[in-house]
Amino acid sequence: MDPEASRKALAELSLSADFISALVEASEVVIKGTDDKRVRVVSHFDADGISSAALISQGLERLGMRPHVSLLKGIRPERMAKIANEDYHLIIFADMGSSALEELSAVINEHPVKKIIILDHHQVQVPEEKLPQGLYHLNCRDHDIDGGKDASAATMSFLLMYTIDPEKNLDLVEHMICGIVGDKQDRNGLTNLNKAIVDKAMAKEMVQTKAIPALWGDNIAKALDSAYAPLILDMVSGDEPPQELLKELSIPEGATFEDLNNNQLRFLTSTLAIKLLRQGVRPEVVKRLTRTSFFNTKGEDLVRMSKLVDSCGRENEMSTGLMALNGDEKSLARSKDLYNNFTTNVRSAFMDIYKDGVSETSNFYYFYCKEEQATIAGTLAELVMDYLVPKQRPVISLTPMAEKDEYQVSARGTNDLVEHDMDLAKAMKEAAEYCQGSGGGHPIAAGASIPHHRSAEFMKKLEEVFSEQNFVRGGFL
Repeated sequence: MDPEASRKALAELSLSADFISALVEASEVVIKGTDDKRVRVVSHFDADGISSAALISQGLERLGMRPHVSLLKGIRPERMAKIANEDYHLIIFADMGSSALEELSAVINEHPVKKIIILDHHQVQVPEEKLPQGLYHLNCRDHDIDGGKDASAATMSFLLMYTIDPEKNLDLVEHMICGIVGDKQDRNGLTNLNKAIVDKAMAKEMVQTKAIPALWGDNIAKALDSAYAPLILDMVSGDEPPQELLKELSIPEGATFEDLNNNQLRFLTSTLAIKLLRQGVRPEVVKRLTRTSFFNTKGEDLVRMSKLVDSCGRENEMSTGLMALNGDEKSLARSKDLYNNFTTNVRSAFMDIYKDGVSETSNFYYFYCKEEQATIAGTLAELVMDYLVPKQRPVISLTPMAEKDEYQVSARGTNDLVEHDMDLAKAMKEAAEYCQGSGGGHPIAAGASIPHHRSAEFMKKLEEVFSEQNFVRGGFL
């Protein structure tokens, strides 16, 4: 590692001097490694977390190290502390850790020989005491970079490996893109740090972009028949099979998007857009019928890859997603099957919600999921917000978890609500802690865990917390 070369490369990304110094310091810890070359890598189970783990593990392997990767659903501080106490001298947490600084500090204080690196983009729970030497906390939010739209965990993971070797590790940007897409940070175009990094990769011809239809499948009919976003109610319910629409548009049933000329593609897109608008879908959601995708040097669609990896996590096969990103062909094929299962489950669960209806308070909508739907509850909350409810306000899903005797809560909002000062992370944290639970996340997407018997108190407190936020007080609702 050449520290000066690394500092120069990081400065080209417009990072602050403090951020650069923190990255260099953590990178030197990684370079030094451990005597036995073993490194514990722990990350989250979604696309951002799995992409981060793939990126880190590949970077470590290039250094001759042996990463041991775990992908977790729950990210409770006490669980992270338990892992940190395992027999490893170097532990890297990605997409988690900023909410467990006190617990991880205690581990370092008890075992000074250990080194822990945190790569996170969630809101930071500042500990009462200064972090001990040996705990390296890298969070973009500490350096005035928005962790909700400008940098994900995969961005932070990329920065660590890029600092180690800016030339050799730039190609890991494709995993970073899978992560930021998984966290939907590409939805309004890349910004700030994400954009700076991808622009650098594009200048080196490692990545290229192209505007394509958001739907994908073996053919157009299958794409429409399996899609959950965009979600056209008449097609999901079976009232209007995709084949009928294609017949009306004089498109052969087995046609692919590549078979259409520009006029046919525009006609199909505009027809779908009209259906969504008549359904009451917001214009910014309708615009997602066309997306800008990113392609690597092999011509692989990285947005599609992100969806495949995310479905692996949602279908409880996180390791399949990790191996697919590492180039394993069997895992890639399996991820496609898991994606089909995932979309089927999401569409079915959404139709149950559609039939049962969504409840409404003065400030938010809410609905209940079944326990087996826990991994798709956040996806369902977003779909309800985008395709079902008439007003733009937060949507909350509650999923009972019998073994833990608690509710898992997922919350989703919109960019407009965030611009009017909605903060779901703050609301989830405050309402959950009021009920002896825990919560956090991002202003636009957050979650919580609360005792089952205190769910009514939680909902009441959440209503109270929202009523104090400017998106309610300012009359946006």
